[in-house]
Amino acid sequence: MIKQNKIYFFDIDETIFNTHKFNKNAIDVIFDFIIESGVHISKPELLKFYFEVYEEIKTSPSKMAAYVLKLSQKFPKEFSGLKQIKKLENECDEKFKNFMTTNLRDFIYPRVKDTLDKLKEQGFKLGVISQGDLKIQRSKFDSLGVTDLFEKDLLFFYEKKTLEKYKIVYDKVLEKYSGFELLMVGDRENLDIIMSRDAGFSPIRIVGSGKYSKVKEFSDYESYKDFTEFYQSL
Repeated sequence: MIKQNKIYFFDIDETIFNTHKFNKNAIDVIFDFIIESGVHISKPELLKFYFEVYEEIKTSPSKMAAYVLKLSQKFPKEFSGLKQIKKLENECDEKFKNFMTTNLRDFIYPRVKDTLDKLKEQGFKLGVISQGDLKIQRSKFDSLGVTDLFEKDLLFFYEKKTLEKYKIVYDKVLEKYSGFELLMVGDRENLDIIMSRDAGFSPIRIVGSGKYSKVKEFSDYESYKDFTEFYQSL
């Protein structure tokens, strides 16, 4: 029996793909390139400075160019032998964006694609509810290679503001699709699970191995250790 009265919404970061591992690999590529370009700063120092300025650059459409600019201002002596700093800024930014476009799908967690395919085969609609910079989140989603499995009108990307803002998003989705049973699949207990449940969704937690995996204050919700276990339950 095909069931079409349910919509499964998915979070992106640390739910569908390994954000931490992807970010680590992406900035490693940039750090290697900076060093190979003749900037004599160690990787640990590059990483330390990256975290120092991350909040300032994270929403920039050219995040890595902004990082290199700030790096050159912080370490002018190490950049003194480099004639074209602006060129390095642009090259780093291009490499980072190219890495996201061509490599991000390699960091999708095992059985995610199988799970999405199975849910589609069963007749369910699939959507996204994910927080973060709107352009960045949309770019991540488009680079995952699974966009064709999701309904275009069920994609909700919203910027992180306050807890009240999260609630408003869930309430709006619930109001718009009141004729459906809505399910929220995510890794974060507070935002993806408890808050969606309080709004009227049926939450499903994929615990995974991300930074929120050890946070567990409640136990009265459906939960799986990973997508392999979730897939087997369908």
